[in-house]
Amino acid sequence: MIPTDAAALAALETQFRQLTTVIARLLAARSHLVPARATFWSGPARERYNAALHELDRDIAQALEAVRFAQRNTRLAIEEVERRG
Repeated sequence: MIPTDAAALAALETQFRQLTTVIARLLAARSHLVPARATFWSGPARERYNAALHELDRDIAQALEAVRFAQRNTRLAIEEVERRG
């Protein structure tokens, strides 16, 4: 493997590990920040609370999707560099 590829591979592997850490943190945040839907309120307050939870969960899901996409592409790049090497 040429030095340029070795450096690229090391950087990609570091990036992959960092993305793995971000995914774990997002999953932990989701489990801590998105509780079950409210059953103890009624009326507009309950509806608004549940809507806010839904929005938060959706935002975290979108962030997870983006980071997982980056992680998959990083894995593909690692495989390409290894294949060339």
